[in-house]
Amino acid sequence: MRSSAGRVEVLQSFMHVKKRHRVLRLNAGFIRWAAPLLGLALAGTAWSAPRTKIVPPPAANVVRPAPEVAWVGAGGRTFPLKTFRGQPIVILVAPSPDAGPLRKEAGRIEDLYLQFAAKKVVFITAFTQATGRVRSDVPFVVAANGAAVATAYGVPPNGLSIIVISADGNVDMVSNKAEGAQRILDVINNTFQVQAAARTDIGS
Repeated sequence: MRSSAGRVEVLQSFMHVKKRHRVLRLNAGFIRWAAPLLGLALAGTAWSAPRTKIVPPPAANVVRPAPEVAWVGAGGRTFPLKTFRGQPIVILVAPSPDAGPLRKEAGRIEDLYLQFAAKKVVFITAFTQATGRVRSDVPFVVAANGAAVATAYGVPPNGLSIIVISADGNVDMVSNKAEGAQRILDVINNTFQVQAAARTDIGS
């Protein structure tokens, strides 16, 4: 009985080892069969993975192009506004160089002129009644026809109006009152996002 039981135990052990060997052999065959497919799948995944694309932000659209303004240079020669393209421009419309609101605003601009000069801002005066020079340390350029400038920008010929034109030629502000030098500087220094949003509102 003991000898017969031993043979049965040995036979069971042999069958277990054989079965396990068959399973291992099947697993190895499966790996050899599946590996190329897995490699192709991984390669396809790597090939089709989305790539990061850097898209530069669009430039702020010029939705309100500045009307032409001719200004008087040395020797009485006139030059177009595009002479200053690439620089911010501030136009002050007033009846004459002696107008009180104009002289006060010129004084405020003079206080912050170093900041304006750092931005290469050009200042133009447009007189609708009497021409002349503004008594100021700020180098104002005089428009050739102040009344035509007031009409082109839709501002009244009397009183003080301030127009800010960006470096790309867009009208960023038109005001029929004194704004102060800091307010003008803030408009010029506006971030891209603020200008883009403001121009969208103007164009809509």
